[in-house]
Amino acid sequence: MVARNVAKDVELPPEKKPDPKFLAEKQVRQFLDVARGHRLYAAFLLDLGTDLRRSELLALRWQNVDLEAGTLRVMKGIGQVKGNLLYQPPKNETSWRTVPMPRAVLPELKRWKVRQNQEKLLLGEAYHDSGLVFAKEDGTLLKPRTFYHHFKRLAEKAELLSGVTLHSLRHTFATLLLQYGVHSKVVQELMGHSDYSVTMDTYSHVMPPMMYQAVNVLNDVLGEKKNPSLRTPRKGTRRSTKPSAYSRQDRLLAAAHSASGNAHRLL
Repeated sequence: MVARNVAKDVELPPEKKPDPKFLAEKQVRQFLDVARGHRLYAAFLLDLGTDLRRSELLALRWQNVDLEAGTLRVMKGIGQVKGNLLYQPPKNETSWRTVPMPRAVLPELKRWKVRQNQEKLLLGEAYHDSGLVFAKEDGTLLKPRTFYHHFKRLAEKAELLSGVTLHSLRHTFATLLLQYGVHSKVVQELMGHSDYSVTMDTYSHVMPPMMYQAVNVLNDVLGEKKNPSLRTPRKGTRRSTKPSAYSRQDRLLAAAHSASGNAHRLL
């Protein structure tokens, strides 16, 4: 007779998380075509063109948006405590970040600012000016659930796949950047993931095709036509060892602005 249940000591393997749902390029255009004309079109466009979580998007203030430089700073999020919506610090330390915006987003964001100012003038003293980029018509906080319902109706109208959520727009951002060849470390920092492994685990579905593209770089070395850029430097030439004058943030923004060129063609 066994004195105890030894099966209790067995460690089960962790459940495999399902691959995140994201939109293909055709679906992105399909959704934007349907959303165009909606009061919150600029919010959906910005969400697709950046990596903002819903809580970050709805807590975004104009003072943290630089339309000339084409960047925004994530400083706060929205959380729910005992049924009340409160402004909170971002999800983790790496969530405090500066995010470049694709060029295609900027004109729409400027148009939205003009429209919001018109709403202010219309309501006068009844308008609650909290400086939010995306708010209700009276300037008060737009509830995350309300924003989700707006998205859901547009997604159904655009006949997107079932199971697509607002968070799918964030997954779409990351997946498209990886497919366009942006380094996964840059994607991690743009998304504000606390750890590189989070990015790699979440977007492992994108990696196999990229691995084939990566090894094809060796075709020039292993027998196909020579690529001058891969040749060994001539004797006597020295590679510069001078450290870069740019900070880590500068390098990140430079890489991300380069990536936003691809997003600009898409959006």
